Amino acid sequence: MSTKKLQKPEKLVIVQPSPFCNLDCKYCYLPNREDSKIMSMDTVKSIAQILFNSTVLKEGFTIVWHAGEPLSVGTAFYEKAFGIIKDANVENVPVKHSFQTNATLINQKWCDFFKTNSVRIGVSVDGPAFLHDSSRVYRNGNGTFNAVMRGIQYLKSNAVDFGTITVLRRDSLDYPDEIWKFFVDNDLKHVAFNPEEAEGVHKISTLNKLEFEEKYKTFFSRILELWLNSTRVIDVREIDQSLDRILNKLFSDGTATSSTENQPLGIINFDFEGNVSTFSPELLTSIHKQLGTLSYGNISNITKVEDILKDLKFGLVNSEVSSGIEKCRTSCDYFSVCGGGAPSNKLTEHGSFDTTETSACRIKIKATVDAVTETLMRMDKDDFNILVEERLGHEYNRYIRN
Repeated sequence: MSTKKLQKPEKLVIVQPSPFCNLDCKYCYLPNREDSKIMSMDTVKSIAQILFNSTVLKEGFTIVWHAGEPLSVGTAFYEKAFGIIKDANVENVPVKHSFQTNATLINQKWCDFFKTNSVRIGVSVDGPAFLHDSSRVYRNGNGTFNAVMRGIQYLKSNAVDFGTITVLRRDSLDYPDEIWKFFVDNDLKHVAFNPEEAEGVHKISTLNKLEFEEKYKTFFSRILELWLNSTRVIDVREIDQSLDRILNKLFSDGTATSSTENQPLGIINFDFEGNVSTFSPELLTSIHKQLGTLSYGNISNITKVEDILKDLKFGLVNSEVSSGIEKCRTSCDYFSVCGGGAPSNKLTEHGSFDTTETSACRIKIKATVDAVTETLMRMDKDDFNILVEERLGHEYNRYIRN
């Protein structure tokens, strides 16, 4: 078990160095994964100038190199790109770099680069081999588990801190104990779950039936039980987020949780050609049935990210997204712990942003929050107060638990 204080969400800039990926995962939302084009250094320079011209990023941000396999472009690309970004940062804005990687390409050279540049690493691994290799495969259909674990071992032996993301498909829900044991046995300290979603080119999730929503709740309840009783310190993102949201609702001024995915400029996304978007990162490669592609400018016609707010297509999308959020606000009991859902899920599942509940939100938000709430309600009052005090730092003996 581990606890954290509530934190303000960091500003994220998603940058796609290349659409190419050396894997062919069964649930990937990205199109054109065989396209090996690489972002030019001129594009990197333009993106850097746009970012540092932008007032919304003056307090700092994290660049997440993602939307393909970021390591496929090689260390030389990043040595140049990081240098360009550093040179453009004349006001010394705090900037961090992060890679979300499948880890199959990690070697000693990459670890040296990670350490030299203080890069944050996220590794995609779907639990033990029999689960991982059922979905995370090479183009020839062979599993990638051994290559991923080799990459993880390189990170460990070089003392490179990293987190992991595990995608949960239908079959995963039968194995909470095995997945938890995998985390413990491999000393994974920062883990996260992504229930399989219908997004982008991946139109149907294996969790799209109502029966799997209840099954996910059972799965997560077991993970929560294992977390509470564990002697190992393992941070689970979904537990942290759910506790934060529930306790914020109980003990704050009642302000609803906001979602960076549905707020203009909450997340800023650039593809390898310099097209820019906002809202959910997945939307940069998605198609709207009326509006077409969902970029709102290019490095060739904007000078700062705020410029995209003037784009006509952005205005239409923002109006539709806002209408969907308001419908969530007035119709959903979970709005205070969600903030209106992810536009990418709404578009893929309903063909519109101006809508409410999705299968993704029933699992990621409702089932997860219900599992945590029910666990909290069963806890001894003293244990509950200790947990709350550790997370929020208040003297909770002032509150009466109903």
